[in-house]
Amino acid sequence: MGGDQVQALASLGEAPMVGDHLALDMLNTEALSDGNPVDFWNSNQDVLTWLKRFATDPSPKTAPADLLAQGKALRALARQLIIQHKDGDDGDIGELNEYLHSYLSAPHFETRC
Repeated sequence: MGGDQVQALASLGEAPMVGDHLALDMLNTEALSDGNPVDFWNSNQDVLTWLKRFATDPSPKTAPADLLAQGKALRALARQLIIQHKDGDDGDIGELNEYLHSYLSAPHFETRC
């Protein structure tokens, strides 16, 4: 995706949906446009709007007050684990499992021996 496309989406306040998977699209909520970072998540409402696009939004009554901070922390953790995996390191998935255990339908990951 080119810088002009990212900027057009940024002007609409919408992150690109090109990853074919929720986790990849979460990573795409932070992008580069002409070498400059663009973060599509700047408020709790931005995260809620993004979640609604995937029909995974919590109700406003159950959304945590620090949704933005939690979303950015999860995104950073996912990016870190992917980089570690690409470098041949399994990384510590314990923190990821803490997020996953917050939702009853989410799987639990284990490392292979």
